Amino acid sequence: MLPAPLTHYEPDRNDRNRNLATAMRLDAVQSAMETPFHQHRKGQLIMVLHGGITCELNDALLMVPPHCTEWIPGDYAPDSPTGRLVVVMLEQLANMPEENLSLPFSSYPRIRRVTDTLNQSPAERHTLSAWAKLFIKETGMTFSRWRQRLQLIIAIREPASGTRVQRVAENLGYDSPSAFITTFKKALGKPPG
Repeated sequence: MLPAPLTHYEPDRNDRNRNLATAMRLDAVQSAMETPFHQHRKGQLIMVLHGGITCELNDALLMVPPHCTEWIPGDYAPDSPTGRLVVVMLEQLANMPEENLSLPFSSYPRIRRVTDTLNQSPAERHTLSAWAKLFIKETGMTFSRWRQRLQLIIAIREPASGTRVQRVAENLGYDSPSAFITTFKKALGKPPG
């Protein structure tokens, strides 16, 4: 990803105000951007209108595709009017349809090196038979299932940010764009893009 700032976003300033919840609009200035790792005192409700957002948390990779939301909890007190509003909002979100596009990462250093490498090079095909049991223990998923979920997240993110389907298929190691499109349709019920 290319390092580039988000416009109109200052996490320190936005966390300092006394309100327990804050709304803001973030405009992306490039299709592939990064912001340094940071934390928030307040919870965040991320809603993506166009493109997609990939958040790397301490222990997971989280993909928020277009027209979806994701709640990232912060420290809030539910005994104030704003806190109660946040609780009601979370109760309503619990009733919404759910997509499982969170990808767990291990804190075990050797496995984390592998998952970081795969995140950077998703077409990598080396097997990890010696680490298979440890991988399941650390992520709750088999290596194969974890890699499929990673590729699905990338398959959603890349076309949403303007990357051509043929390029995405190549980057993910598919033999052809049609093989990629077939796999994508099986997973999500519709073609990419």
